[in-house]
Amino acid sequence: ALDDINRQIREAIATEAAPLKISAQLFPSQKAFEISNQKIIFEALEDEIRGITISPYFQLHPIKTVAVIFGMGSTEDKLSMCDRCEDKCH
Repeated sequence: ALDDINRQIREAIATEAAPLKISAQLFPSQKAFEISNQKIIFEALEDEIRGITISPYFQLHPIKTVAVIFGMGSTEDKLSMCDRCEDKCH
């Protein structure tokens, strides 16, 4: 389900931001992107989101709520989060 939502968001961004392309996608806690950055994302969007809270430990509620930052540039990045992961599930 998250992959489908991610695809829909990427398509919407691509339409709105053309000719820029999504050049990176970062999730808090991914590699060197500290989970504490989740609070920065939350605070930046706090006025636009309803029903989502953040704990002192940077956990978003309700459970399974995720934050992501999309970088924009001239080159499209087609790698998924799984493609970048060093801990392969398969």
